[in-house]
Amino acid sequence: MALAFETLSALTAFSLSVNLTPHLSDSGKLVLVVLMFLGRVGFLSLLLAFRPAQPQDMRLPQERDFTVG
Repeated sequence: MALAFETLSALTAFSLSVNLTPHLSDSGKLVLVVLMFLGRVGFLSLLLAFRPAQPQDMRLPQERDFTVG
């Protein structure tokens, strides 16, 4: 139950702890770090950042010379 609380807290960026982190292995701490990063940046933001750029078909208006004054 404490491990579920730590992981959910890391993912949702609540920053709450039950002091379980010092007792985790190095790989467990790494998982928490990745979850904290995902929780802070946001999963959707990361997905959008790594998607391939899609060219947009933009049409610009023609340039014209206007007489002012």
